[in-house]
Amino acid sequence: MVAKAEYTLEIYKPDSADDVYYSMRSPVPFMSISKGQLIHPATWLGIRTPSNLLEVTNVEHLIWESEDTLNHKICVYTIDVDDTRSFRINGY
Repeated sequence: MVAKAEYTLEIYKPDSADDVYYSMRSPVPFMSISKGQLIHPATWLGIRTPSNLLEVTNVEHLIWESEDTLNHKICVYTIDVDDTRSFRINGY
């Protein structure tokens, strides 16, 4: 029987499936993240990309049990995009 849950959110560096840009843990679930959404990495203690804006290209969920804990990891894959008003309004 699972007594508790742990949630992890990992945001990967642009164009990478191996290099984690930022990781955080929580005892409560994270909000839903979907392909096409924008992420501002500057909010993570000053981490910046050349464009200063990331677009979510894919989301992967890993779920497993360990001892009395249910683990849910969300892996968010990204690309750099230009931080322009036009991109935000019109997308591509």
